[in-house]
Amino acid sequence: MKINQLNIFGYGKLVNKKYDFNQLQIIYGLNESGKSTIISFIKSILFGFLDNRSNDGHYQPKSGDRYGGQLLVSFNDEDYIIERIYGSNGGNVKIIKSESSEELDEDFLKQILGPINRQNFDSLFYFGDLNLNEIKKMSERELIQRIQKIGVVGINDWLKLNDQFESTAKDIYKPTGKKDELHPLFNELDQLKLKLKETEKDYSEYLDLKDNVREYKKKIDELQNQIKKIKNDLLPMNNDVNQWENYQKLMDLNQQKLELKDNFNSNDYDSITKLVEQKRQIDNQIKDLNDQIIELKNENNSNELLSFYAENDNKIESLSNQNNEINYKNNQIKNDYDKQKQIQEKIDDLNEVENSDIKLMNNENLDYLINLLKEVDDEGKNKKNIFPVSLFIISIFIFISGFMIFSNVFNFLSVITLIVCGISGYFFFNSKNNSKQELNKIGLEYNMSDFSIYRWVELQNKLNQLNDLKLQEQKNNDQIKNTLDEINMYVNQWNFAKDYIDFNSDVSHNLTNIKSFIDSMKDIDKSITNKKVKLDNYNEMLNTLYIDQKNIIQKINQFYDVREIKSFDEFIKRYHEQENIKDKLQKKSELQKLFNPDQINRFSNYESKDKLKENINQKNSNLNDLENEISTLNSKYANDNATISNIVKNGLYSEIKQKIVNQEDEIKETIKKWLVYKLSSDWINKALFNATKGRIPMVQANAEKYFSYLTNHKYVKITYQKTKLKVVDSDKNTFDVQELSKGTMIQLYLSLVFSLTLAFSDDYPMPLIIDDGFVDFDSLRTKNAFKVLKEISESTQVLYFTANDQVLKYNDYHILKLD
Repeated sequence: MKINQLNIFGYGKLVNKKYDFNQLQIIYGLNESGKSTIISFIKSILFGFLDNRSNDGHYQPKSGDRYGGQLLVSFNDEDYIIERIYGSNGGNVKIIKSESSEELDEDFLKQILGPINRQNFDSLFYFGDLNLNEIKKMSERELIQRIQKIGVVGINDWLKLNDQFESTAKDIYKPTGKKDELHPLFNELDQLKLKLKETEKDYSEYLDLKDNVREYKKKIDELQNQIKKIKNDLLPMNNDVNQWENYQKLMDLNQQKLELKDNFNSNDYDSITKLVEQKRQIDNQIKDLNDQIIELKNENNSNELLSFYAENDNKIESLSNQNNEINYKNNQIKNDYDKQKQIQEKIDDLNEVENSDIKLMNNENLDYLINLLKEVDDEGKNKKNIFPVSLFIISIFIFISGFMIFSNVFNFLSVITLIVCGISGYFFFNSKNNSKQELNKIGLEYNMSDFSIYRWVELQNKLNQLNDLKLQEQKNNDQIKNTLDEINMYVNQWNFAKDYIDFNSDVSHNLTNIKSFIDSMKDIDKSITNKKVKLDNYNEMLNTLYIDQKNIIQKINQFYDVREIKSFDEFIKRYHEQENIKDKLQKKSELQKLFNPDQINRFSNYESKDKLKENINQKNSNLNDLENEISTLNSKYANDNATISNIVKNGLYSEIKQKIVNQEDEIKETIKKWLVYKLSSDWINKALFNATKGRIPMVQANAEKYFSYLTNHKYVKITYQKTKLKVVDSDKNTFDVQELSKGTMIQLYLSLVFSLTLAFSDDYPMPLIIDDGFVDFDSLRTKNAFKVLKEISESTQVLYFTANDQVLKYNDYHILKLD
């Protein structure tokens, strides 16, 4: 599982926060910036919220926001959202599949976590508060059980049952034991067999044996008195021979001239050793920085694309600034093509006039045509035509009525009216005939005679629209051509980069490749800038180191001048000479306390140590002879007494034989019981080993590899002697864990955590969380530790939380800075 993002609704002082994580993520922040809160948040979302009584504290947000949040994780190449809001039983949890937004059953979280619970996670995947006593006491069995507790159902019951089987088997039989069940049974069997033989002897021996016992006792008493006298003589002689070497050493030291000089003591040794070591570290740092500077310069010189960019950066920058505008114009061409298509569709709709010989009228002639058409329209639709006809009819009516009824005067007026109406009618009908003639003339002039006169205006409008569309079409074509020319001209300007850009006849293809090339050039520019910054930083660091180197050399030379020596080796030689004198003086003082004046006088009376040993050996030989004789007599005494007792107790031969048979049966049943418990224990151990997929050897091998690397190969092996954890250095010296420094002890524990995490990363790839794990490391071991983290992150995600601002120098790692 990999954590891609934290979305915190509300958790402690963190409210509405989002953080993105990489495979190897460094989270830097000062104290109180929220590092511990983020670690607790991750554990709470995965394993549930702890109640208020927990030592981990309570993170209810003060602002009243929702208490909880989300983890965006990847699992088996799929992305999921794990959301948990504070509530009973660890909180309310939801698991959502990111791609489909499908909400999954809560049991899916158990599938992601597997057998990992909060306790297992803290043991295997979290390196925070360190209990150094736990490391000192760790045994091989504890490490094995720690591995077996992951991935084996009911492991605690199995381990408890295994311990019971082993304990019961040892109670029955222990090869080196004496208080188990089997050893007394065998001893009793031997006694019964011996008794069986003894019962076969004749009872007549009893009286002879009693006489022998009395003689043995008398002789033993005599010999013991002799031994006591010899031992009293040997006591001072043995003491003197044991002290002979010390006496000789004291005499040798008394003859030597032992005088201590100033300025060569252990404090002086510590001072010069520290200065020399500082100089060595600075020299190494200077060498490393120079190597890195050379490497950076070689990278720039060996990269053909970097050289090309350096030669053409101004031209590339100038053309890159035009790229967005050119791409915009390329997109505009697509719009122009769409517009061209629309214009063509409209032209196709006007094919009636496009394919005819109709001529276009100007606006004045078109207005005249419209008026003519109005004049020839039917009377019901035109009031101008209705008036002359009505007037003519009324005039006829007046004329007839007046002629029949009225006087001559009125008849005269009627005649006049009739004449006027006739004239009007003439002009009306004559005017109508003229309009039709004009229309015929227009139809012939503009080739519209084949169409109804009532469509002529429509046709003229269409023809006018057609001309406008063709003008638009031409203008649009000109615009497309000009834009294409401009784009092609821009593309041709990139011809100097043809070795790096794939060109063909497709404009869009060329522009896309140019855009990709520009993006790559931006990356190169960024890379050059970063390398320049890095180079400047290296040079600045180098100058500082040269100053420090000069100061250290000056202090070292002052140290040598005071002692009138030329080199560190000469100081070490003088120092060891002084230490040797100091040891001899100490030894002399200790030896003087061993002897009083009487002892010194006694030693002076001895001819030699060999002569003293010869006397002691002679007395010891006499003593041994006496003791052997007593031993022989004691054996005879005991045997005869035992024989007497057995004869006294004399049981029947058949009864003793039956007891032997019964004893052998009991021994067989006890052995069977022992085999059951022993084989059951062996079976459980083998089953647990198989269940953990052989992780135990892999954990131990990886732990040794990481520990060697973290300590810069000072320590090369981790071993268990008498079940306790020990380490071996490159000189094959073995050390107990409690002999290590705090920093080295942390590196040992970190190696075990790394190896355990790596062993379970295939089956349970949980993220490894490290909280300021390198705070006690020097700079070299810190650098090695980060390289190990990078290797670990190839198998499982690593989240490193720290308040040490030195991590900001690691530009190659992803660093998240907290506010």
